[in-house]
Amino acid sequence: MAANPKGAIARMSYAEIARCMDWVLHADQEVWKAPMWVWSALTQRLYEIALYENHVLAEHRKDTLERLATVKALVEERYKDEPEVVMRYREANRSMGEEFGRLGVGSLAWQVQELGISGDDDLLRFISRPENAPLLQDYLSTLGPELAGQFRAAMARQTQAKND
Repeated sequence: MAANPKGAIARMSYAEIARCMDWVLHADQEVWKAPMWVWSALTQRLYEIALYENHVLAEHRKDTLERLATVKALVEERYKDEPEVVMRYREANRSMGEEFGRLGVGSLAWQVQELGISGDDDLLRFISRPENAPLLQDYLSTLGPELAGQFRAAMARQTQAKND
């Protein structure tokens, strides 16, 4: 195993996760007794692939969500006699889901990466599109106050130039 097993899980591709899980689900139940950090790292990686990662096929996203549900059920069953562990696990899952609107699939931040938009002018044109208005505040919140302020000012100048 890698020197940093958590890091190894964090770098796994969809295909690697699928192979690993297919093996685990058909292996002796002793495998299911892996330490909590393994399940947590696997859960986090599944969330990333399903909800945040760019350039993932729709069917892989769907399959990853199903695998995520399976892992959650396994963890709940495996740690049913340790309610504090289950509570921490659920809280970590909740926090992963909370960022979805700002950073996940379909968000402006995700679209910028998915479409490969680079350069301030192209980015400004993209985020200023009327269809992106409902997503704009969440996107600007990802930039930090100073950069968000610069983009707001540039958008105001752009709007003013169109109106002149």
